[in-house]
Amino acid sequence: DLKSRTEVRLAAIVAHSTATFSEAHSYLDALFFYLDREYELAPVERGTFIPGRAGEIRVGGKAVGFIGEVHPAVLEQWGIEMPSAVFEVTLDALLG
Repeated sequence: DLKSRTEVRLAAIVAHSTATFSEAHSYLDALFFYLDREYELAPVERGTFIPGRAGEIRVGGKAVGFIGEVHPAVLEQWGIEMPSAVFEVTLDALLG
């Protein structure tokens, strides 16, 4: 009745002085390798991320998550002093 749902998600963040999209992408590759699944990235623009350093994670053409390098303005707003890159995957969509 409330139109709510429960989703199981997996998220990771890389935060250190040289953290980049490429590093987060390498961890995403490892995750999908061990899950024995294929995926693709489609470019997206999200205000949270640096333009050109964000993507939608897709499996079988369906969006299952996102990845990106966090924009410095967002980091500053949260008081975070380290460059950061993140990804999040909805496991229900991926494994269901």
